[in-house]
Parts: sequence; structure tokens; C-alpha cells
Amino acid sequence: MIAAGDSKNWTNPSRLLLLQIESLAGASPLIVAPPDDGFAAYLAAKAGPGALVHNFDFRSQRFHRKKFLETGLDPSRVGFGEWHDPQAPLHDSVIVFLPKGRDLIEYVLRMAAQSIVAGGFVYLVGGNNEGIRSARGVFSEIVGDVVWSEAARHSVVYAARATSSPQRVSPQDFLEDSEFELEGSRISIRTLPGVFSRGRLDDGTKFLLEKLPALTGRILDFGCGCGIIGAAIKRRSPESVVELLDSSALAVRSAELTFETNAIVDAKIFASDGFSEVEGQFDAIISNPPFHRGVGTDYQVVEQMIRSAKNYLNPGGNLFIVANRFLKYKQVLDANFQSSEVLAENNAYRVYQAN
Repeated sequence: MIAAGDSKNWTNPSRLLLLQIESLAGASPLIVAPPDDGFAAYLAAKAGPGALVHNFDFRSQRFHRKKFLETGLDPSRVGFGEWHDPQAPLHDSVIVFLPKGRDLIEYVLRMAAQSIVAGGFVYLVGGNNEGIRSARGVFSEIVGDVVWSEAARHSVVYAARATSSPQRVSPQDFLEDSEFELEGSRISIRTLPGVFSRGRLDDGTKFLLEKLPALTGRILDFGCGCGIIGAAIKRRSPESVVELLDSSALAVRSAELTFETNAIVDAKIFASDGFSEVEGQFDAIISNPPFHRGVGTDYQVVEQMIRSAKNYLNPGGNLFIVANRFLKYKQVLDANFQSSEVLAENNAYRVYQAN
């Protein structure tokens, strides 16, 4: 079992919750989107077999399944998806780690309110630098009045007692539909909260699509978001074999719905932690990769993608990425590929091609 002493490596919100661990445990807590530290496994071990974890991120799911195994817990109690199973038994408490963005906060809290027994407690915890204090209003609106709170370790936790009849909603109620014209063809996009560039065509993605050469063969859209890049390529080259991956369950589901709406078939859309679930080689890998983690700039994810991508390209295959001009990717590309060049650039973005 994980010892409380291991908490020195936990995030501040987890360390704050440790101070209230006895009241949090209950018999069947649901822990939503916990950070990749040891808190969720520690709480689950104290609570017993009724404790479950729900992840929206595939990387986090892999982390928590491994942590559960190391702790002697059943890894099947770690879930992943765009919504917690509505058929699952209700929980006596729900602990929500603050997500990023008002629309995603509302989405997750609505899910939490439908996952708890009447009178049970919902907890919302987050760091001061994550905007936890400004989330109190929407928390009270959805779950109920805050009856207890505590601030410590640069974090705050709020507690509210769940009402007996929460508003019943589903992911379908949160979809945002939009439509864009690309090369004379209209593409409809469906996007859930928390997905990059929700409800709009990101300028970097638009620039990338304008500058991409004609592509055929087997093509991978890495970090697909709502699926706009993969859908556009499939429209241009119906004979191409397109696969899309993302670490976010919300993105994967959005991409699936985008393809369904546009009647685009014969595409594989799946969750993956980097290339963890990828099989075989491709003729092209395309990405508008993320460069933020939390509130800062983080090159690690993109650099790892670049280093790994060459192992998944056929001889002569190409990697295409678009990035803000200030991001320094050319040297990473040069270190890992036979050749690379700036295919196109404007005052905001660069499109790189690496062979």
C-alpha cells in the first residue's frame, strides 16, 4: 500500500486533500481527472473496492492503472472515456480535480452531479494558479451551496452536498457544431468541451491545411482534436488510409462525430499516449501539436513526438507540423530526420516538413 509519506511528490491539490483524507474516503468515492501522482491510488486503497477513478486523458489512465497494480488494486477500477458510465452504481462522494476552461468545468461538474447519491458530497479542488477561486460560482450553481472549504498549499478545496434531482444531461448536450469551407468543400465539425479550438478553425490548422501538398497512402493525424485535419485529407484524397489519434477521450469522441457528420468512413480513430497504440508505418504524419501543459509552455510532448515519429514513417515518408514562429523545433527536427525545411511561414506560424 502507498504510504502517506510518499505525498512529498504529489501536486499541491493532492497534498491539500491528504489533510482531509478520512472524510474524503467514504465507501465508494469517484475520483475524477486526478493528477499523475499517487493520490488516487492512496485514496482508493483506504476507501475499498467501491472507489473508482475516471480519466479523460489516456496517458493518465495508463499511469493510474500502473499505480493501481503496484498498490495491489484492481486496475479495471480506473476508467477512461468522455463520460462516466451512467449505468454504474452511484457513489457516496465525488472528488473533482479542477479542469481547464469554464465549459469543461461545467461539463465535468454536471457529470459528477449525476454520479452521486442524494446528500453525498462533491469536492472541487485546484491550485490558486489554475483559477480555483473563480470556479466557486459555477460549482455552487451546478452542485449546490458550498458548505465547507479549506485553503492550504496554494490550493483550495470546496465541498457541496449534492441535490436529490440534478439536471440530467449527456455529452450530446454539450456539443458545439460549426462549419468551415476548405478548398470549396464544406466540412462540419462537432466538438465537446476541452477540445482544442472548440467551435472555430484554428489559424495554425488553417495555414497547415492550405500549405500541405497532395498526400496519398497511409496517413496519421497525430493529436487530432476534433478531426478537422484528418477529415480534410480524406476529402482531398478519398483513396488514402487515414488514422487519427489523441490522448483526450473528448477529442477522440469529437473526431468520431465529425467523421460521422460528414459521412466520411473507413478511418481509424483511437486514443493513444503518444505512439503507444500505433501499429505499423505511415507515408505521412501530420500534426498541429500542443505546446502547453497546465499554465506554461512545455516542449517535452512535441519533442518526444518528433523523436518517435521517424520510427513510424516508411522510407521517404514525411512529417508535417505547424507551430508558432517562436517555438524552436527546427533543431529537434534536424537532429532526428535526414532533412527538414520550413515549407511555409507567415507572421505567426511555420509549417515544417521533415523527411
